[in-house]
Amino acid sequence: MVIPGQHPCDTVIVVEAAVRADISHRWTLSELAAIAHLSPSGLGQLFSKVHGVSPFTWLTHQRVREMARLLRETHQPMSDIARAVGWTNQAHAAQQFRKLTGRSPTEYRSEARESAVVVCLWCGQPVEDSHAP
Repeated sequence: MVIPGQHPCDTVIVVEAAVRADISHRWTLSELAAIAHLSPSGLGQLFSKVHGVSPFTWLTHQRVREMARLLRETHQPMSDIARAVGWTNQAHAAQQFRKLTGRSPTEYRSEARESAVVVCLWCGQPVEDSHAP
């Protein structure tokens, strides 16, 4: 139920915050709907109105976004990254990643590292990244 006087986006924001706070949780539509104080179908309609996609499509996008960040910023293996974003099946995680980014997680990580340039804060010249593998 959307509280009278409350904008529908506020309800969606509450659900989004809960998901982002625990992206690794295996969310169900019923859990997300309970957070929003809506029925599962009501939450689906609200997400479609606000985002143009279902709650689970939005959740998949958030998981892929977090996977991309972890691939760029850590050296964690893909299996750990998949679990960290809520997917126990690494192949499924990689499939979803490729579907949304057009690249495999391995390709994405490699491209991100190749394009990363570390610059000296004092002189602005490129320096070798001591964290590179």
